Amino acid sequence: MKPLKSLVSAIICILFSFQTFAQDEAKMKLKKTTFDKLQPSELVNKLYNYIFEKKAAHIPLNKGQQAIYYISKINEEIASVGFVDFFLKNKGKFNQGGLDGLELIGDSLSYNILNRAVEIYQENESIFAETDPDLESSRFRTINQKLELETSEYTAKEKKRDIILSNYIKRHHSMFVNFTD
Repeated sequence: MKPLKSLVSAIICILFSFQTFAQDEAKMKLKKTTFDKLQPSELVNKLYNYIFEKKAAHIPLNKGQQAIYYISKINEEIASVGFVDFFLKNKGKFNQGGLDGLELIGDSLSYNILNRAVEIYQENESIFAETDPDLESSRFRTINQKLELETSEYTAKEKKRDIILSNYIKRHHSMFVNFTD
């Protein structure tokens, strides 16, 4: 029984070491002076691009990195196409991650806007699930009007959201960055 216990302990140690290594791999390497000089939107964009590459390479992300990924993914899509097309395209797959991320960083205003949009989506999920929804129907036009208001409000808060996100990153930099100096 002792050899089995030792083997299990060894496997756990190896898995833990791999996870630690993988999470360190997902951290951006940056000089502290550069990190400190970045403007909020620059820091968020730089980190998002780095995290997106790591996610594409299937490197595990920690909770903070996942928050950045989901928030940035939603920000990018909403700024580009708005909530209606975002929900038509993604069918709600980023909703919970975005809500969790906004809650984690403490952005209650953006959380509330996204939550209202998600509620509209969930109330009308059957329409968004259709492969070719009737975009001219009165029901869809009503949904579109509601979501356009949420889109306008959400995109208007982008700079504030970047500042909140940047402050979160700076307070918890060890989750995101390994300083090289």
